Amino acid sequence: MMQDLRLILIVVGAIAIIALLLHGLWTSRKERSSVFRDRPHKRLKQREEADEDLLSEEDDGVGEVRVRRPRDADEEPEFTARPASAPRAPEPVRQPASRQADPLLGDPLLDNEPDVRKPAAPQAPVAKPAPAPAPQPIQADPLLDNEPLSATQPAPEFLAAEEPEFEPEAPVAHQPEAPQPAAAAPGSKKEAVLVLHVAAHAGGELNGEALLQGILQAGFQFGEMNIFHRHLSPAGSGPVLFSLANMVKPGSFDPDQMGNFSTPGVSIFMMVPSYGDANQNFKLMLQSAQRIADDVGGVVLDDERRMMTPQKLETYKTRIREVIG
Repeated sequence: MMQDLRLILIVVGAIAIIALLLHGLWTSRKERSSVFRDRPHKRLKQREEADEDLLSEEDDGVGEVRVRRPRDADEEPEFTARPASAPRAPEPVRQPASRQADPLLGDPLLDNEPDVRKPAAPQAPVAKPAPAPAPQPIQADPLLDNEPLSATQPAPEFLAAEEPEFEPEAPVAHQPEAPQPAAAAPGSKKEAVLVLHVAAHAGGELNGEALLQGILQAGFQFGEMNIFHRHLSPAGSGPVLFSLANMVKPGSFDPDQMGNFSTPGVSIFMMVPSYGDANQNFKLMLQSAQRIADDVGGVVLDDERRMMTPQKLETYKTRIREVIG
């Protein structure tokens, strides 16, 4: 029985100890949480109290200063007389300075200056009537009127004498001059020839039969001067837009002998101005040259027989604009 009681007491004691420990931990955590929660409120309260203390100190300080000044003046009359005289000295000095400034601005001095200026004011209007002698030319008008009258009277006499002398000669001289500008007008028109080349690669030649097929597929028709022409209509009707010639002199072709023919290249040229839109005609010529070059395995060259570049195309367009205006 004794052992059972001991075990029970030990267990109960252990449980009590554990309960106390748990209760202590729980209370400590609760206090910590409350501390952390109250900290911002405490800080705000402390700041408010500090601000109130500062305000109260400032108020006290101002009150003390106001109270000390009369006490110092009462307790030490000897020393207060000296500082009082020091500030009083600049005050009377300032007062006479302002008083001196007042007499300086006073009427006697200013009255003397405007008195001197007042006679100067009439001098300006005295100078203004100086241009009044302008009525003098009014007297000279009758004299001038008499002179032009005398001069104008003989003038018509000379004119009347000169006019009949030159009248018959003037129309004769102007009649031949009129057609001269008309003749110069057509000569002043600008013209330009734009040239493209379709050539074989370096050291090679184009096959005549393949070349003939490519030329015909591009819309050219064999015609005048024994060369090929591209008309407005691919069927061969309408005005000629551009032409194609052999690069080798004399530049002509023989369609019947094209099967046994070879050439280093051909030249395509267009006159500007031409029928229709010159820019569109040039684009069509460039497309035709590129198509023929693709068919015969050649390359398109510019008028200097160099590879065509975008910069060179811009030069062609500028030349067209210069001619067309």
